[in-house]
Amino acid sequence: RHVQEGGPAERAGVRPGDLLVAAAGRDLTSVDALYEALDSVDDDGSLALRIVRGAEELDLSVGFAGVG
Repeated sequence: RHVQEGGPAERAGVRPGDLLVAAAGRDLTSVDALYEALDSVDDDGSLALRIVRGAEELDLSVGFAGVG
């Protein structure tokens, strides 16, 4: 619903309305699954996301270097 302006997701290309369907190669079946994927990322790492935007599936990489 919302993407933080200037945040890692926005910089990676995630837009409001995108549906997150997978993270780190695992299907996202719950919010908890997303939190687990986020928790597994090192501070200088990145997280591979698969999103659905309209009728398209897109793969994006969210970088977390310098965050936090």
